Amino acid sequence: MGTLGRRNMGRRNGKLKMKNRWIDAFLWAMAGMVLLVGGLSLRWRMDFDTPLLLYLGRLISWGEVPYRDFFDVNLPGTYLINYLVVRFLGTGDLAVRIADLGMLTAVCGITVAALRRLEKRVAAAAGIVFALLYLSYGTLFTLQRDFLLLLPLATAIYCLLVPEKWFRPGWGLGVGLCFGFIAVIKPQACLALPVFGLAGVLSREPETAGNRKQRDVGVWVLAAATGFMLPLAAVWVYLRATGALQPFLDILNGYWPLFADLSGEQRVLAGLESRLMYRIHRFEEELGKLLLLLPALYGAWIGWEVGRERPRVRRAVILFLGLAAANALSVFMVGRFWAYHWIPCWFSLSVLSTFSLLPHTFRGRSLLIFLIFVAQLALPFLPRVYGDLRFGHVIAPKNGRVDEIAAFLKERLGPGDTVQPLDWTEGSLNAMLSVDARLATSFAYTYQFHHHVSTPYVRALRDRFIEELNVAQPRFVIETHSIWWILRGPDTSSEFPRLRSLLNERYQPTLQGEGFTIHVLREEVASD
Repeated sequence: MGTLGRRNMGRRNGKLKMKNRWIDAFLWAMAGMVLLVGGLSLRWRMDFDTPLLLYLGRLISWGEVPYRDFFDVNLPGTYLINYLVVRFLGTGDLAVRIADLGMLTAVCGITVAALRRLEKRVAAAAGIVFALLYLSYGTLFTLQRDFLLLLPLATAIYCLLVPEKWFRPGWGLGVGLCFGFIAVIKPQACLALPVFGLAGVLSREPETAGNRKQRDVGVWVLAAATGFMLPLAAVWVYLRATGALQPFLDILNGYWPLFADLSGEQRVLAGLESRLMYRIHRFEEELGKLLLLLPALYGAWIGWEVGRERPRVRRAVILFLGLAAANALSVFMVGRFWAYHWIPCWFSLSVLSTFSLLPHTFRGRSLLIFLIFVAQLALPFLPRVYGDLRFGHVIAPKNGRVDEIAAFLKERLGPGDTVQPLDWTEGSLNAMLSVDARLATSFAYTYQFHHHVSTPYVRALRDRFIEELNVAQPRFVIETHSIWWILRGPDTSSEFPRLRSLLNERYQPTLQGEGFTIHVLREEVASD
């Protein structure tokens, strides 16, 4: 090589080192921001669905069995995780933050390990970008079911991307086990399972083609199917052994079809056409909000080009594109379009966006695009971080309603007293959780009494609730008033005459605050 050639190579190497330094400096800055926000988040108070699910975990820690002892539509995997949080960490806000950050760290760590053989900077960026995106939503995403399934999903990704021979039965068994656990959290998320086989087959090296390829893939599918069935079998054994199988089947067959008619705006959609049109309209709206979509498609294009020489990279591109599409389809099927339903999709797209950092011809341009993209994520978040650092603001859940209810209960709850919430996610269960108040009936929330009210199933639920209230005679009834949770549409009603009559006859409204009323059992009734 001549002197001129060595100089040109030196210049190229110098530019490459400079780009790598810029990438490293930016990633370190973003990692520092994630650590800062994660530390500040230890002061966050739980809100939204988190206290409801955690309270159900608390019921299980007291010996109650899902479906048999309390009515709920979630699946056993969700109960298991919330029970473990209660059992080993507790029910306080700090316990929730530790559990949430611990799971986020595990998800990001496994993702980084899965992508490290592609390129170490891509792997680091994937963990950092998703952590930043997740924390930017505050307490809305905390321990949501769509977040809980990311840990087994990330583990399944590891089982496909890391091994040289992914089609070995052991790796297939691992993928199946992961999706079996996903199935007992959110069954519709299992739409992503075929994506793993497809990604592996489409990125196979030439030497494994032919009959051997078909045989290997068949063994992998059989192993994955076996692994998938194991968590389902464990759930069936648990429900059968505890006497909860029939109550579960009753909810599955009787209530799930009614619940599926509810839209994200709490409106009953009658008829297949109205449900389909609603889903199409809302799906189009949500696609327009996907900030990650364009950077992800750019990263996928870069990864596809690099993957021409590296099958593992192409496998990752197919996998994450397929996962994003599968999650989008599952959101469409459910038809509620709440922000946290998109968590697995955003996870996949955030990883794809980091593929633009792979070494390739357009790396300088890609670096600029990646910087702009991450800045879009970070800049709206900076004012809140600044406020937390300077003023130490801690947002009280439900504008202080939770603390007000909890203070009332803590002062007055006696041994054997029970509490009945007439609520869903407006703070009653959060307050009850903080003072370890016992639930009076098998209903921790009451929205199921207000839609499809003429159906035999809902009428039976109403009868059961009134009967249990008559027997339990809870000392306190917490009634919340929220316009947001008023159900609308055909066959809905905000009225429950027998419940209102019971409250008027036996209870005295004692504390009225912003959005809630606490009714206390009259002394003459309690003494009967």
